[in-house]
Amino acid sequence: MNRFHCDEEKLAKVLGIVGSLRVNSLNSAMMKVMSSLLPDWVEFETFDIGEIPYYNQDVEDSKVPGAVSELREKVKEADLVLIAAPEYNGSVSGVLKDALDWASRPNGDSSFSGKPVAVLTTVSGRNGGRAVLNHLTLIIDYLDARLIGDPVLVQLASQKFDREFNISNEETLDKLGKLAEKIVKELSTKIPKVYEVPTAF
Repeated sequence: MNRFHCDEEKLAKVLGIVGSLRVNSLNSAMMKVMSSLLPDWVEFETFDIGEIPYYNQDVEDSKVPGAVSELREKVKEADLVLIAAPEYNGSVSGVLKDALDWASRPNGDSSFSGKPVAVLTTVSGRNGGRAVLNHLTLIIDYLDARLIGDPVLVQLASQKFDREFNISNEETLDKLGKLAEKIVKELSTKIPKVYEVPTAF
């Protein structure tokens, strides 16, 4: 059996989608932490959904926007999609919902069809986050995607980061580490048998 050397090639792709457009978004910071927990053989890329327009079937029937075409292609190419979703008034953000709606089109050809998806949400309060996870779980089901593991909820997030947006809170790191393990386990099933891929951290 050949042992994989991480500097030679990437064996799997993870696409990160953050549902917040804010520069200093805590969900963006959490996504960066998640990317650092994945092994070197995983190619990690985030897609900026800021250019995704409101979903409009008239626009779709006329000409699909370039940003939408790129999003669909990135989702299809990914072995797994990781979504970091802020909670806006008890649900997903509008920009994230539009991105997911566009990616699910055209009807019968969802980019997410059969795609494994992992989810996390980061909220600043002590009681929020559960509603958006419930809604997003339902949306993922409608996308014909497959949820990996249990969604991760991080509350009081502003207290978990330092000024450089590094996490020192052990409980939070443990939650993210367990999600990373589930992601690696899922990705390992897609790796050719000629490679020996370590799954332990």
